[in-house]
Amino acid sequence: MPFALDLDRPITPSNIPSPEEVLEAAKPILTSDTVKWKPGAKYDDGRVHTFTSKINGHPWAMRKSVHGSADGTFEEFWEGLGVNHAVHESQYIPMIQKASLVTIIETGTCEVWNLHYNFSPVLQKRSFTVLIVSHLEPVSETNPLRQGWVVSMPFDPTSDPELAAMEEKGVRGRYLAVERIQETLDGKVDWRMATCSDVGGVIPEFIAAATVPKQISHVRPGPIFVPLDTNALLFLAVHHQDVEHFLKFMRAKRNQRR
Repeated sequence: MPFALDLDRPITPSNIPSPEEVLEAAKPILTSDTVKWKPGAKYDDGRVHTFTSKINGHPWAMRKSVHGSADGTFEEFWEGLGVNHAVHESQYIPMIQKASLVTIIETGTCEVWNLHYNFSPVLQKRSFTVLIVSHLEPVSETNPLRQGWVVSMPFDPTSDPELAAMEEKGVRGRYLAVERIQETLDGKVDWRMATCSDVGGVIPEFIAAATVPKQISHVRPGPIFVPLDTNALLFLAVHHQDVEHFLKFMRAKRNQRR
């Protein structure tokens, strides 16, 4: 049976798929015509487009944005998103308190990381352990445009006490994320990210009502998330692939090199 992305069935230490299997399962999320994405709201003067879908019974959200040289080159995007992915996230996403390496399957290509989130002072901290696969596709005559993928999948280390000890304490959550960074014919960067999540535990309704709309109004307008459950909504509203946070991070890196 081929490997499939499944929020309900985390990867375990005894059943780790190859990067090739992960990519084969992940790419159709963003490229297949069989996945129907419903257009949602736009923001940042229409540059960032948002979409929702339901895949294998779970609500997914996706965003798409196209960036010119003023935002960054393909190399800069890949360096920030495809290289040291978890470490960089912890540097530009305020709610990630810590990124810890759990184990290396293949250096720079397939690694397990724990991300410790603090969504709100009145919520318990969340602990997400994920297998992250990064892949920069080779350029060829038939494929002259550069393209890279980052796939994050829930990983359950509990069967290995040594790995389990690397997890930060907190309510265990799960998320799937499929991200593509692609060079366009006119030299821009097309950045897409789709995600599905369960932040775990219980989120009181009054907290969701007070927190989520404020967060969404800042990064992704609320109406597109109406079909999603509250649990997924809170995580998506503050998701670690936020465009604005990343562009600020990348500008700071560029200034440091000058």
